Amino acid sequence: MKMLKNWAFLVLLLVSLAACKESAPKTEQQDESTIEKTAAAPQEEAKEAAPEVKLSFPTGEYGSLILGFQGNQLTGYYDMPLGSGNGCSFFLEGQLTEAGKEVAVKAYFPGSDEVVEGSLKQEEQAVTLKLAANPGGQCDPSLYGEGEKLFLSQPVGYLRVGVLSQDAKLYGDAQKSEAKGQLEKFSVVLVLAEENGLLQIAEMNQAAKGWISADELFPLR
Repeated sequence: MKMLKNWAFLVLLLVSLAACKESAPKTEQQDESTIEKTAAAPQEEAKEAAPEVKLSFPTGEYGSLILGFQGNQLTGYYDMPLGSGNGCSFFLEGQLTEAGKEVAVKAYFPGSDEVVEGSLKQEEQAVTLKLAANPGGQCDPSLYGEGEKLFLSQPVGYLRVGVLSQDAKLYGDAQKSEAKGQLEKFSVVLVLAEENGLLQIAEMNQAAKGWISADELFPLR
């Protein structure tokens, strides 16, 4: 009888050990699953928290500077008369990155080989333009020193700024049905719309408005 009790105890012990063995891997799998979920959570949070980059430079007039922004392309023209027929004038171009960041720009007069590097920084309703040298030798020293702060004086809805590379006929519509005038080479224009290789433009500081061919503007560098 005593031997029978011992055998029963031994069998019960073996069954208990087997049950523990079967449950052990399940515990490990659950632990691994929990670890994977925990590791994935920070990545999902980081993905959701990624901010959307937006550009916020307004198109318009900034005192002596007019700026246009078509997509990420910046174009502009600086014109400051100094009297006696002299003045500080140059074309400006660059590529936008993030709002609030300095943008690298090139300042030059279309048709010339001289190019001056610089930067344009956006501020509250203003931009600060700073150049590495004096373009054309006629500009105020502050422009290529600490930079010139220019305030937004008039927001305008044009696309970009351009300069005529040749004398161009000005048409009344996009079909070029009738010429209504002519613009001279180096005229600065504001591009209002584009259609089938033609541009609707308004001449800067002038009343002239109409359509010209897109290839009559100097290309960007």
